[in-house]
Amino acid sequence: MNVVKFEASPRLRGKALLMGALLFVVVWLPMAYLLGADRTLIGIEFVGGLLACGAGVYYLRFRNKPLVYWVQVGGRAYRTYLRSPFLYVAGGVIVTLLVYFIVVLLGTVLFDGFSWAAWKEMAVSSVGIVNLTSFYWVGESFFSFSEYCGRDKK
Repeated sequence: MNVVKFEASPRLRGKALLMGALLFVVVWLPMAYLLGADRTLIGIEFVGGLLACGAGVYYLRFRNKPLVYWVQVGGRAYRTYLRSPFLYVAGGVIVTLLVYFIVVLLGTVLFDGFSWAAWKEMAVSSVGIVNLTSFYWVGESFFSFSEYCGRDKK
């Protein structure tokens, strides 16, 4: 495996921010609501998603200087992307949510002992912005792979 560094348009980061924010609003916020999150917390996290969307629009429309991106070629993520870009994004989102819930489960067991109420409270009251950044990371790596593979074919 080697890491390749290349310069590309800031539009990649804008797309990743928009993708991460939309996944956060469409996937995580309804899950938090179903788990019983307070509406105030959902509102705050929704504002965080809107701020990420605003940053995405800034990178898409107003930023002109190229940014530096890194791609790890030869790894499992790269091979998964080459097989199926859709599978890469779906797998990234699923892994992100599983890791989040496992960390919350471990935190619940360590601090409160396991009970459904304690797990649900910690899962809902935990910072959902962690999921926003994870979704952004999935989008950033997806668009970096797509740009790198597109350059390869040219």
